[in-house]
Amino acid sequence: MDSIFWLADDGVGLMVLELVPFLGTPPYRWKRVAVADLALRFRDAQRFNGAQVAAELLAVLAVIASEPEQRELVARKSGRRVRQIKLGGQPVSWHLRRMMNRDATPYRTKGDLRVLDEEFDSVVAKTMGAIKAALGLPVVNPVAYSYPVSDDVIASTTNPDLRNHLMSLTGGGPVMTGQMDVVCNRIRDIGPADDAEQVIEMLLAGGIREHLSAVSVSAKGRNPWVTIVNPKGIILKLPARKFEALIDDVGQTKRIGEIDTRDINGGLPEVEINVPMEIKVVAGHYESATSTLHVVGLAERTLEVAFSTSFLLDADSAVCVYLALRRQRLDRQRFERLMDEAETKLSVDPFRHLQDRRPDS
Repeated sequence: MDSIFWLADDGVGLMVLELVPFLGTPPYRWKRVAVADLALRFRDAQRFNGAQVAAELLAVLAVIASEPEQRELVARKSGRRVRQIKLGGQPVSWHLRRMMNRDATPYRTKGDLRVLDEEFDSVVAKTMGAIKAALGLPVVNPVAYSYPVSDDVIASTTNPDLRNHLMSLTGGGPVMTGQMDVVCNRIRDIGPADDAEQVIEMLLAGGIREHLSAVSVSAKGRNPWVTIVNPKGIILKLPARKFEALIDDVGQTKRIGEIDTRDINGGLPEVEINVPMEIKVVAGHYESATSTLHVVGLAERTLEVAFSTSFLLDADSAVCVYLALRRQRLDRQRFERLMDEAETKLSVDPFRHLQDRRPDS
């Protein structure tokens, strides 16, 4: 991605600006990039530019496509009586399909859309595979869906052994995507075959995404922020660089920030979290196997754990946010270097003219 991009708020979500020279030469100006143009660049990158460029473009597309939805979820969970408000945004592949098939989508049948979703699932998996491996993340999104073992699922078989096994699963909560292979194989082992396949079909049909936390990006000013809210209504706001660090160093506990302490760069709080306890420091680590961000609040005087919570993150979405924010930070550094060069550059070197002069004879 040779272009210098910048994420900016547009009132509803995010837009992408690109640094371009005015009339082909400096000075530079920012120009908004159309979504269709980004989608075309992504297609080209898949063929010509390599995995890193394609992954970054996919990430930018996914983040700007999903941001209005994520902001709405955060806003709904920020009010009163949030217990009955459910989360669960659409997956990255859905947003990518919507961005790249805008005109065709309304005219598709459900069967066609199912095939398209599978195709875009494959595109996301292929594009993000190398990035996930480099970050130490599982290739399969471990919490993409949760599958409740409902009464209807249990009632779909009359086999007592299978019913007892299904009832034992209810105590552990919904089955996650990363567990489904093991769970389905165990169901098949217990059998009988017809009952097992019927149970698996019903289990898969009940997949939901309400367990996932919403992740929103605010790109106002120089320093982007990430807001995360879980189904319990706990809201964590942290600088983009801290979110990057958590994904960069999987499993490593990081100091996210101090409550009521301002960031030296922009005068913003280091971190915000809506808990009633008096805490001083917020720390966390990202667990890759379950795509869970674990967060603790340390008491002001003792620095002992006074509060803990967790945020299940859609792994594909988390990587997209990470890549988009990382690209923004690196592009900002490139932009500042470019501006420094432009401000210190002379069209003519006066010292060369001095050297060319000859003394009078």
